[in-house]
Amino acid sequence: MKKGGTGQVLQKGDTGFERFESVLLTACLCVLAVRATYIESPHGGLLNPRQFLTNEAFSVILSGILVITAVAWFAAAFCRRTVVYRFSGIELGAGLFLLAGAAGISAASNKRVAINDLATMIAPMAAAVMLVQVLSRQDRLRVVLFVIFALGAVTTVQCFDQRFAGNEEMIADYERDPQRHLEVIGAEAGSFEQMLYEHRLYGKDIRGFLTTSNSTGSLLLLAAFAAIGFAADCIMGRRDRSSNALIACSILAAAFSWAGLLLVQSRGALGGAAVGAVLFAAAIAFGQRLWRFRGLLLLLSFIGVLAVIAGVITYGMTYDALPGGASMLVRWQYWKGAAAMYADNPLTGVGGGNFATYYPHYKIAAAPETVSDPHNFLLSLLSQYGPVGLIGFLAAFTAVLYRSIFCAVRQNGDTSMRSNGHSAKFGLAVLAVVSLAMLVVRPVLNAAELGDRIDVMVYVIVILYIVPVIVFGVVFVLLWLSGKDVPAIWCGSGLSAGLFCGIVAAAIHNTIDFAIFEPAVLTLFWMSAACLFAADSHRKRRAAPRFVPNKPLRLAVIGSAVLVAIVFVAAALAPTAAAGRLTQRALNNVFLVTELLEEAGRLDRLSPSAPSMAGKTYVQRYSEGAKNSLNLAKASASFENAIRRDPAYFKHYEKIGQVHELMATASADQRRDHLKSAFEAFKEAVKRYPGSDRLHLKLGQLADALVNRDAAIEHYGRVIEIEDAYRRQFAIMYPGRELFSRLGESNYQFAKARLAQLRQE
Repeated sequence: MKKGGTGQVLQKGDTGFERFESVLLTACLCVLAVRATYIESPHGGLLNPRQFLTNEAFSVILSGILVITAVAWFAAAFCRRTVVYRFSGIELGAGLFLLAGAAGISAASNKRVAINDLATMIAPMAAAVMLVQVLSRQDRLRVVLFVIFALGAVTTVQCFDQRFAGNEEMIADYERDPQRHLEVIGAEAGSFEQMLYEHRLYGKDIRGFLTTSNSTGSLLLLAAFAAIGFAADCIMGRRDRSSNALIACSILAAAFSWAGLLLVQSRGALGGAAVGAVLFAAAIAFGQRLWRFRGLLLLLSFIGVLAVIAGVITYGMTYDALPGGASMLVRWQYWKGAAAMYADNPLTGVGGGNFATYYPHYKIAAAPETVSDPHNFLLSLLSQYGPVGLIGFLAAFTAVLYRSIFCAVRQNGDTSMRSNGHSAKFGLAVLAVVSLAMLVVRPVLNAAELGDRIDVMVYVIVILYIVPVIVFGVVFVLLWLSGKDVPAIWCGSGLSAGLFCGIVAAAIHNTIDFAIFEPAVLTLFWMSAACLFAADSHRKRRAAPRFVPNKPLRLAVIGSAVLVAIVFVAAALAPTAAAGRLTQRALNNVFLVTELLEEAGRLDRLSPSAPSMAGKTYVQRYSEGAKNSLNLAKASASFENAIRRDPAYFKHYEKIGQVHELMATASADQRRDHLKSAFEAFKEAVKRYPGSDRLHLKLGQLADALVNRDAAIEHYGRVIEIEDAYRRQFAIMYPGRELFSRLGESNYQFAKARLAQLRQE
């Protein structure tokens, strides 16, 4: 036996278990650091031939680390004689969400995306449950906070670089080789997607390391409020000059995150920050007095939220838009589409990650673009995971918020929650491992093009990889060293209020955005919830239940943990990683590309990505000179395979229709049969995307070729209706800007002329 930092007696094996917990905590912090400095794509989309695995595979691996840390803790904890477990409420919400996600997989069109989306969503929640247990020591909580503050500083530095140099370099690179940029985002030259990409590029969006300024705004919201809460506690708890250094460093850390938040200029994030700031100021100034009326305030807040929702719906239904300009106009259209989608799938939703597959069916024809999320996290969860999934997600973090408000301070509570240790070795170990992860793992994930010149290579390596690690290390070390002699002044009401307000502000922001679903933001969101529970428990001396589980319970928990790990690896990790590796090899091997893609399709029998890519490759071979009908037959078989794996996605039908068009050109004898097959394929595509002027134009042309006058008139008429509606909305959204025809001016004029001619015949 030996004594712990507060005099409590540690049983044999406690020291080893605590070290094991520290390892798990460090692994979670590595995942957070990597995600916060890397554009992660859980559902594929981005293709980089220089990577070892696809983005989708890398994302599942990072989620897998969080899942494994959680199941490892449960397995190890229930192997001990006495189990200490702190129930946070996250467990029940996560359980509901997991059940809803499992039900959604059965209903999903693209089951691979549904499985991986559920893995991405549930992994940070599981890690938060584990972190609630691990953060029973204040030195661990402090390490997590310092990592968050340091990552906020790293993000802000990246934002400054983009503001004053990076965006100009990106524009120059695009103008040198626009085709390379379009290949990365999967857009064609002259397409509407290219116009949108250029609009964002020349708009010089400040997005840090993430996909959009809104995502970075949400990340900085969570870091900024945590930092200002920590700083407030340091100031309020000051006893002598020994705490001045920590106060100065905490204020500096807060200033970094708040400066970054202002720099990204995300209106949604700034709106959430304004509400959060009011709540934080009220908590600091009137905390004890407000606490007496917490029940009434909660009721008023609930009524206020319902009133706002009712007001927004009423305004939207009245004006068919939301106040706030073009961005809010399209958001209302996204919301209407999401509501219609949910109405058709009221129990399970369409499955996690499947919004992009189904949205074209519900998209308003005038809307400029299709989207993968309705830009409202409530509607996103409701439409994809159903009401049970939405309730589970909300319950998981609101349970922590509720406990922080309604749990009273215990004067004679659990003193083991007040450990004041300041382990230099632990802080140094976390700094070293997280820095190493940023320095080694990020280059593997990013696989950035370094250029041919040595000076360019050095510049790219320094700016992309070394500078973030230096900034992270400097901020972390300053915070750690300055707090060495003042370990007990920072865990009060200010930190709890800051974490609380950061979570609320991020939730408010994401009622008009989808940033919370970016893995970096999602991971930090649930880590913040775990930190809030831990900080509140430390402050209020909340007791940690201890019990001795019987053998059946031990076996049940350990067996469940092992089963979860096996299911995760078998259902998500193994097939995605195996197929991802073959897909990356295919991108770099023109001679075996189709063979590798077909093997990837066999290893992952749920994903339509590899069959679809194989089909496109066969068509490309045919179009580039290999006029072998076998290429078209194989392309058709590949797209049919993709349809079986994702029957609700319109593009697979469009592609197979294009294959039959090529077959009709190649075979005069069977021309009419192939044209009929193409017509039927495009009809199936239009059923799934009725607002596509491009698809209706193709149907009109095919009907013309088949001498089907009525069908030609119908589809040419729809082409003109859709394009006219789009043009009216374009004028509203971009006043004074030259029209960019989504269909193409020549196609539009052709449809008008042909429709007039057919009506006269």
